[in-house]
Amino acid sequence: MKSHGPGKRPRADHGQTPGHRGESCRACSKRFEELLRATFGDARSTYKLPGMSARLEDYRTITHYGTLARIYAALQDYRGHRELVRSRTLRPCDFYVSDPGFVVELDERQHFTLPRKLALSLYPSDLALGFDRNRWMRLCEEVAATDKDSGTPFRDEQRAWYETLRDFAPAILGLHATVRIRRRDAVWCSMDVDSPADVSEFRAIVEGRNG
Repeated sequence: MKSHGPGKRPRADHGQTPGHRGESCRACSKRFEELLRATFGDARSTYKLPGMSARLEDYRTITHYGTLARIYAALQDYRGHRELVRSRTLRPCDFYVSDPGFVVELDERQHFTLPRKLALSLYPSDLALGFDRNRWMRLCEEVAATDKDSGTPFRDEQRAWYETLRDFAPAILGLHATVRIRRRDAVWCSMDVDSPADVSEFRAIVEGRNG
């Protein structure tokens, strides 16, 4: 796989890999997890972060409570939905790498919404992030995805809230910054876990966003 060079994003050559199915490609999801394990060792998918609640009121004692409260209120006001959470615990993250300890989120189209941009705009400047917040905000505005088929009228706001909590989880749990990678930034199923060059490139992609 051709190197994308320092500071550049990997190539997004959808359709050039036989069997590739775009953002719905199961082979990409599987290969991404395999690459995480080949690169970092223990990597767990659909991992539930211990002690992370989905409810704002459970964060009253933490330093960032005021910021979280402002974000939650802004999401409530966005379309007037007062109820954004129906479960007690935060839904699992995409991946968790135990050493050195960080979350990896592989963001698909539905993650780039205007409510998500609103939440990101309220993050404090000193919050450590494993992704380019400005780029994510631009993508939210460009893509402006909406989830009209979930059966939950406030699904976009709810997703933005859950993503916010995963971004703040490192400050709460003492982890390294949450890494976010846009799923369509590369055709992950075209990368080879047995290729030192591909594993090295994958490491650079992840660590470049994790500082």
